[in-house]
Amino acid sequence: MRIIHLSDLHLTTDEKHRNNQNAWRLAEHIISKYATAPGETVVVATGDLTDNALEDERRALIALLALLRMHFIVLCCPGNHDYACRGIDFTPESVPLFRKVVRMDAPPIVWQSEHEPITFIGLDSADPQDNVWVARGIIGKQQLAGLNRLLDLHKKRGRVVVVYLHHHPIVHKVGCALKDNIALMNRMKGRVAACLFGHNHESGAYIDQFDGLPLLLASGMSTEPDQNNNLSYRVILTHGGRVEQGVYTETIRGT
Repeated sequence: MRIIHLSDLHLTTDEKHRNNQNAWRLAEHIISKYATAPGETVVVATGDLTDNALEDERRALIALLALLRMHFIVLCCPGNHDYACRGIDFTPESVPLFRKVVRMDAPPIVWQSEHEPITFIGLDSADPQDNVWVARGIIGKQQLAGLNRLLDLHKKRGRVVVVYLHHHPIVHKVGCALKDNIALMNRMKGRVAACLFGHNHESGAYIDQFDGLPLLLASGMSTEPDQNNNLSYRVILTHGGRVEQGVYTETIRGT
């Protein structure tokens, strides 16, 4: 299996916007490279897929996901921008609308590979039960309890677990932090092979830097080119149910 990690697409209402065009570039590149490659490919998109929780942005996301789903398993979780205008003004109607677009049940979200003993668990760190709506994140007691049960269950079944969410569980920025990050990290220790996230728009790889957490990967803003006008995304390889630590990065030209 290969796991492709995207995050923070920030699709807008303008199909000619750089974010939208670069999102399609990424999708087309991923399809051209991996649609016919041997093995299973899972695309994980860790939130802020829309920019302002607007209907036209969700339509753009529907089209993009439909293309990717023709070839791959696609797993998504929400970010603060998916539920809130400008990422800070919560709009309650956005919650069911976004969940319908990305085919997301109430979290934690579980998907199990039939080809490898790997289970993906998605969390909603843009928890609508939070009573302070800024760009910060929170998992909440209910999700943490659900995660705890699922990790115990899948460990007993001998399955490897990959957790994905939007907010960064390690690096804290003012107004953007994951409030209950320590509780999350403690529950994952020794039971999670990899954790994927975004939010901070800064790419980072934490390999064997935290006891019991072998691989934590932060995606940058996937649709934002670097200083050389390149877009990039990470690919994580698995073999026999083991998540390899030989993570590599694919790079293509942006608009």
